Amino acid sequence: MAITDSKLRRYLLGDLSEDDARETDLSIISNTHSDEDLELAEHELIEDYLEGSLTSGERELFEKNFLISDRRAGIFDELTLLKQYAQSAVPTKSLFEPKTESTENYGFWRRLLGANAVPVTGLAVVILIFLGWISWKVLDNSTDPFKALENEYSDLNARSFDNLEEYRSFTNIDLTPGTFRSSQTLPTFEHAKLSDNVLFRLALPGPMPEGSLINATLRRNNVTVFSQEKLRVYKNPESDEVRLIFPKAVLQPGRFQIKLEGPSSSSPQMLYAFAIQ
Repeated sequence: MAITDSKLRRYLLGDLSEDDARETDLSIISNTHSDEDLELAEHELIEDYLEGSLTSGERELFEKNFLISDRRAGIFDELTLLKQYAQSAVPTKSLFEPKTESTENYGFWRRLLGANAVPVTGLAVVILIFLGWISWKVLDNSTDPFKALENEYSDLNARSFDNLEEYRSFTNIDLTPGTFRSSQTLPTFEHAKLSDNVLFRLALPGPMPEGSLINATLRRNNVTVFSQEKLRVYKNPESDEVRLIFPKAVLQPGRFQIKLEGPSSSSPQMLYAFAIQ
């Protein structure tokens, strides 16, 4: 089911009800085209914020809920720098009188590159920088086939997994830390029976301080294939645990190891081994 632009915008701002937000989450991860729509909506929302065209309520939601991941914060910083450079490179006043058509509702890049803009060296430099930035982003993703997925799932894993009933349709895998020397004792799962998204529940060896954030690295046959950062710790009667979702696409047959560690170099590491066949 397609997500409307208005709903996607409210989703990014954290302005949907819990049920609508959950429904949108599932629509995004089940629709292969939604990641493109999501990225476009993110850029447009950042541009509107930088242009000052958000309402006061939207601006407050943006600052509170939108910049919850390192990826979005990185995009925000990059677009802010590009905008600052563009404003310093392009003359603030045209050499000719502008046409009467209003550009008040035009986006930043449309105004910058519009048909009425005067060709100047500074503008050419801005265009080259912008195209170079786009090329770098494309190459950055193309060098790692799962880079775009990592970005998408970092946003998904930043949401709450308090209510596990919402994820009953997902394959649930519970693991405890430890090393398995024999493949016969290694927890093994069939790839064909996995859901498109797999919820991992990783038991921690002891209680963690309140507010702890954990980084996770997924390795397949001793090669890192996926990573997630700043994962929440959830309280359980038996033990604390980390909950996160991995896409089935990265869980191809092989031997796997998940490494958990805290944000500091002195944090202990925890290893979880399993196999997919």
